[in-house]
Amino acid sequence: MTQQLKNELSNIRTAINDGSYRAGGWQKLLRELDLLDQQTRHCLRDEVSEVSNALHARHNHLKAAFWPIYLLEIILLVTAAWLTSIDQLYARLLALFLLALTLQPTIKVTTGLLLGVRYSYAYLWYFEPRFKMRYGDYAACARWRRVLLNLMGSIGTPLAMGIGMYLLQGNSYLFWLCAAGLIGFSLMQLVAFFAALAGLKRVGPMTLRHLTTPATLGFELRQMIG
Repeated sequence: MTQQLKNELSNIRTAINDGSYRAGGWQKLLRELDLLDQQTRHCLRDEVSEVSNALHARHNHLKAAFWPIYLLEIILLVTAAWLTSIDQLYARLLALFLLALTLQPTIKVTTGLLLGVRYSYAYLWYFEPRFKMRYGDYAACARWRRVLLNLMGSIGTPLAMGIGMYLLQGNSYLFWLCAAGLIGFSLMQLVAFFAALAGLKRVGPMTLRHLTTPATLGFELRQMIG
């Protein structure tokens, strides 16, 4: 089975390189990979990561090295924490902006690193900085680790809005704007989570769990309890 999957991975990589790849082969391979024991998945992690990166590269996102961008995000997060100590509106608004930008990816990536997942590069998804994980590392993780990673990756934006409510409680308009953001983001994440947990796989042309971390959490939890 291991050699068969290596051959399938090689075929997919060749198809990507020559432009003949058609959607479906990768998803089928991941389902087969998920049935294997953890040691076998660990042995295949480099090949899986290479194919995953090649598939992702087709989107032509603006990319940068992982570690400089990750460290920059941490610096911005520390800056945001420092700005919260300044009792001026502009400082707290800037702190909220930096928290909304960096808190979720920093929590998720740091959790991933602690759980043994490594990252290939940083990239820009529209206006949002994201990090491309080595999917082979992720696939080699035990299911509970995947659930924990996606759970921690789901709390950052609502947490940022909650902090914003605390920071801006002296301004009723901005307070309720943050409250609306907290409710809105939480509802969107809950809908995505429960949709994936119920077995919904796609929203239009997009795979649901690729759109948002809570959807991936729902998918992984469904696999764990199912």
